[in-house]
Amino acid sequence: MKKIQLLFIFLFFSISIYAQDKTAEVYIIRDTQSIGSLTKFEVFVDDEIICEIKNHKYIITNLTPGIHKFSVQMTGKKSKANVDHFELELEANEEYYLQVETPSSVMGSSHFTEVTKNSANKIIPKLEEQEDCD
Repeated sequence: MKKIQLLFIFLFFSISIYAQDKTAEVYIIRDTQSIGSLTKFEVFVDDEIICEIKNHKYIITNLTPGIHKFSVQMTGKKSKANVDHFELELEANEEYYLQVETPSSVMGSSHFTEVTKNSANKIIPKLEEQEDCD
């Protein structure tokens, strides 16, 4: 009986470790200029809020492979239908970089732009990782 229990425990941890390797790492970068610079922006993945990101910060989130919908907005705890949504197909063990873009006027809406790893590697060292996503 103990051998069976140990086998189940081993299988559980093996599957858990294997599943952790099957995610994509998404960097969300916020280094916006004057419009909304003092405001936290709400970041949504698949219409669920994952973080209120501060200016001059970045966050890292691990997501399952597949198509995900990203959006960002200055106000509201629920994803709004009228904001720009960015769809991205994620692959396991890959890194993706999304940068918050702010509008040039108060009437516009913020959105994401995908940036290359090379571009992100120039921006990220100037920022701090935000670990408290309140």
